[in-house]
Amino acid sequence: MMSAELHIPGFSIRRITPDEWDTAAQVWNQAVSHGPVTGEDLRKRDAEQHSWGYTAFTLAVVDREQIAGLASVYQNPGMCRSS
Repeated sequence: MMSAELHIPGFSIRRITPDEWDTAAQVWNQAVSHGPVTGEDLRKRDAEQHSWGYTAFTLAVVDREQIAGLASVYQNPGMCRSS
């Protein structure tokens, strides 16, 4: 079984914690210019994805206890259609 946190010299990668959504949104908004999101937007998307049974997660890149980057994986509900 893989560890819940990956350690690479200088930083670590782990799942975001519930109290980090606002910080994650700040990092997201610095990197993505097509419209600001809030921590509540990210948290809500994560909760919706899980309630629909989709795989979704947000990973934080942490450098000295600070979120330095993130990756958010989620599924667009419109992409899943039955034939």
